[in-house]
Amino acid sequence: EMAADRQIAVFIDAENIPPAHEGGIRVDLLQRGRLLIRKAYGDFQSKGLQKWAWTCRQNGIDMVSRPEVAAGKNASDIAMCIDAMECLVTRRNIDTFALVTSDSDCTALASRLREHGKLVVGFGLAHSPVAFRQACDEFIVLSPPGREIVAEPKVDPTSKGAIANVEQAR
Repeated sequence: EMAADRQIAVFIDAENIPPAHEGGIRVDLLQRGRLLIRKAYGDFQSKGLQKWAWTCRQNGIDMVSRPEVAAGKNASDIAMCIDAMECLVTRRNIDTFALVTSDSDCTALASRLREHGKLVVGFGLAHSPVAFRQACDEFIVLSPPGREIVAEPKVDPTSKGAIANVEQAR
C-alpha cells in the first residue's frame, strides 16, 4: 500500500493549536492520502476561536462546538477522543488518524488507536508532552508559521547509533 493511498481522519484540538497551522497540516496530510474526515473541537462561540471558526468554514472542516462547562474542565478533549474511538469502530476504511493537539489528554487515545493497527500521526507545538509524542507513530512539531514543518522520526533509544532528539526536515 503506497503512503499516498492512506484513508485519513483528522481531529483538531482548536483550543491548543493556532489556526495559522491548518494549511501546512493539510498540505502534509494530502501528500499521504485522502482526508475523509476533518473535525475541529472547541468552544467556537468564544472570541478566542473566531479565527478558527473562519478557517473551518473556508476549508470545509466540521466544527464540533463544546462550550467550557467548568473552568479548566475541557469538554472538547473528551468529545474529540469519543469521536475518534467511534470512527475507529464504525469506519473500518480509515487507516490513519491525524491528531492535532499539544495536549497530553490525547496520549491514551493515540496508544489505543495504534493497538488497533492504525497509523497515528501527531501534530503539535514544541511544548507538546513527550508521552503524547511517543504514543504517536510519527510526531510533527509545528514551527511558527513561515518556518518549515519538521518531522521527528521515532527513534528506538536502544538501537545502535540512535541519536536522541533527531530532527530531520521533511
